[in-house]
Amino acid sequence: MVTLANIGKNHWIALIVDFKASRILYGDSMGGTIDEDIEKALTWWIGQHTGTQFTTSYLPITRQQDGHSCGILAWNALAAYLLPAKYLLADARVVADERLKMFLRVSDRHNEKVMCDYISKTLILKRN
Repeated sequence: MVTLANIGKNHWIALIVDFKASRILYGDSMGGTIDEDIEKALTWWIGQHTGTQFTTSYLPITRQQDGHSCGILAWNALAAYLLPAKYLLADARVVADERLKMFLRVSDRHNEKVMCDYISKTLILKRN
């Protein structure tokens, strides 16, 4: 299981539950250790479904140098862990560039969706 989790309504961290290795990987770009509530919830859930005791380990993540890059750094930590041939951990000095790249990816995807919807509707109208 791979996910991002929100801590305190304003901070994103990366989580990996590795069932093969029986461990929880936790990455916090502010350098914090695993949130107690998240650890308790995951430990309970894992125990209910596997009966196995998992260890908790550090997930490598770029240390953030501002107050707003946690989301992109959490995503990047997951990408670098899961697809190391394609993604590296971001350089903290160029995180603004990474945020811009992500914005452009989202914008491109949105534009593709809008164009596909427009073309589909146009073709349907032409048939009728």
